[in-house]
Amino acid sequence: MKVVLRFVKLKLEHLDFVLEWRSSTEISKYMLTDIEKNMQKQLQWFQQIEVSEDSKYWVIYFGDIAIGLINLAQMDFLGKQCSAGYYIADLNYRGLGAEIPPFLYNYVFNIMGFEKMYGTVLASNKGVLEIHRLH
Repeated sequence: MKVVLRFVKLKLEHLDFVLEWRSSTEISKYMLTDIEKNMQKQLQWFQQIEVSEDSKYWVIYFGDIAIGLINLAQMDFLGKQCSAGYYIADLNYRGLGAEIPPFLYNYVFNIMGFEKMYGTVLASNKGVLEIHRLH
């Protein structure tokens, strides 16, 4: 089976479900920060990242189904480096998490021309640790 993933720039219309995902215990337990489930704060965050020159956010789609979020942050164009992160929020598609790194690596290293990408994985996130071991 061919995996068809699409990455769509985060838009205002995505904020409701992204807030649901990000404020859920299932996602937040693997994040460095916890957020309040507050649409006003979500809108403020979106307004900041929408004009940011050092970060990018995309919703991950499997076919027509939004399943997660991926981002680049702390993009340093002179130093050719950035941080990256992603999550698959829809439990029915968690297995697709292992398909994300090759897309991410291609974009960061081949398209953007960066030389270093870094991220943080919590020791309790065994699934992601296994993905990074494989790639």
